[in-house]
Amino acid sequence: MGATLAWTQEAIAALNIIISDIKRELGINRVRMLDIPCGDMAWMSRFLKTRNDIEYTGMDIVPDLIDHHKNSFRHPSWNFEARDIVKNPIKNRYDLIFCRTLLQHLYNSDAMKILDNFSKSGSRYLLVTTWSRNPENQELDIGDWNPGRMRRLNLEIPPVSLPPPRCLLRDGPPDAIEGWDHFLGLWKLPLRQLKQCSSVKHSVLPKTSVEVYSCVSWVIKDNNFDPQLNL
Repeated sequence: MGATLAWTQEAIAALNIIISDIKRELGINRVRMLDIPCGDMAWMSRFLKTRNDIEYTGMDIVPDLIDHHKNSFRHPSWNFEARDIVKNPIKNRYDLIFCRTLLQHLYNSDAMKILDNFSKSGSRYLLVTTWSRNPENQELDIGDWNPGRMRRLNLEIPPVSLPPPRCLLRDGPPDAIEGWDHFLGLWKLPLRQLKQCSSVKHSVLPKTSVEVYSCVSWVIKDNNFDPQLNL
């Protein structure tokens, strides 16, 4: 369901805003974007057709899927590559790495390897799924009770312990129930990791009623929220 047009309206809106902001910040006319995993391209192909300023690379671990995309999407600025991102580093640099709804399906160690690969790629920004309202990360448990092979993974608390993202955007269906905790967070690369997180702290996002959990203490200075980081 997460790859349908109905569930990706907010992701599309986020990409439109962030890509335009990256162009202004970096002083570039075209954004090199890596989409991993690119999946079936059902919604991404439609989004890409609305813009002419993206050099797109879609990666996925399924070779047959990549072969299909190479035959079906013959666009001069769209490229596709089969890659196991846990085992293999990223060879090229990108202005934006987009990683939506992947890490929650992997063991903690594999999720950390992927984030490390992103960080070492020389790329500029990472837009990635995080479950910010989740107060505690659990290891992935695979069993009959968990057919989706997933658990919520908050990137701001252990074992990942990233500092707060530059921006946090809600993701998911427009009619999501109260308490929805699926977000897209934007981090600058290379990633920084908090050295220690003695306790997970609870905060309310500015100008909202959204409660989130992080390793960071927040203080109010001149009506702005500033994180107190220990990097």
